[in-house]
Amino acid sequence: MAGPEISKPNSYFGDAFTAPGLPVFRRTITGHRQDGKACFVVQDNGDHRVVRRAPGFDFEAAETNLYTTFGSPVNLNNDDDLGAAQNEWKGGHHAKNGTRVTILDFSPGAETPMHRGESIDYNVVLEGEFDLVLDSGEVTRMRRGDVNVQRATNHKWVNVSGAGKEPGRLFNVLVDIMPITLNGEELKGFSEGYAGPYGFGTERQPTQPASSS
Repeated sequence: MAGPEISKPNSYFGDAFTAPGLPVFRRTITGHRQDGKACFVVQDNGDHRVVRRAPGFDFEAAETNLYTTFGSPVNLNNDDDLGAAQNEWKGGHHAKNGTRVTILDFSPGAETPMHRGESIDYNVVLEGEFDLVLDSGEVTRMRRGDVNVQRATNHKWVNVSGAGKEPGRLFNVLVDIMPITLNGEELKGFSEGYAGPYGFGTERQPTQPASSS
């Protein structure tokens, strides 16, 4: 079955984690030393990213995985969560029985397909402006600092930053949910333009580190 296209050499995003024109972000993760004192165990730009481009849609976005957990409550003993976050996440939109934290950079004018996730999502606009469009036709303009709680509804994001000429950035926390039933029918996750299972992209490692500027 067809899936998302891998970013081509002429991709807006190139090989770095951070999109051109947006501030470079940094990820830090804390832990404990043997003496019980706190320490930083990770300081980087994220483990990996997935570039998503839906066939037939004017859309390209780079999704960087910041952290993933697999279960609740989370087991922090022996740094088990660190290994799971680095090794077990393979590009899905959400983690079954867990959580995901991502940064999603949009190319200028990018418009996502209409889609529904199988999660409750906490979305924060970090850079730029977005129109959040629902399948009912309702639309709201989301600006820097605005927060959306996405309760597994059918929606799409439109990057209108700089009248569609600048990149934009969302911060997302996705939490797994129980199945939703409406009028006796279970609502499944889906995305227009993707013939395969919902929520999978093409994982890419950057070939160059993001700058600190």
